[in-house]
Amino acid sequence: HKAHDGDVNAVAWASGGCTGDARVYYTGSDDCTVKAWDVRVGVGAPIGVFIGHTEGVCHIDSRDDGRHLLSNGKDQTVRVWDLRRAWSNDDASAWCKRRPVPIWSWDYRFMTYPAHGWDFDMAKFSGTV
Repeated sequence: HKAHDGDVNAVAWASGGCTGDARVYYTGSDDCTVKAWDVRVGVGAPIGVFIGHTEGVCHIDSRDDGRHLLSNGKDQTVRVWDLRRAWSNDDASAWCKRRPVPIWSWDYRFMTYPAHGWDFDMAKFSGTV
């Protein structure tokens, strides 16, 4: 079973890391998804999937509370996610088959990112620094 359909660019513990109760972790990929995994369940399928980025995920950081995380994507957005609102793996797969992530030809260094109009995160922050 494949974890992602693209390269995995980011991994973060949900809470604790190597000093605490590290059972849940997140992965971010060039397939535009963030997935949550639980080591107690095994490697079969993620326990949650976050859909909203339209380009690959570059970085993930946890609030260290086991519930909230931030992801940064190549689509020039930072998104806030809540594990309690994650999609199931089956529902996320079905959604992506019905409405695949749009692909545009653009360069993030000097072009404005095209809008897409669908988000499933708690909050989104856009722009360049």
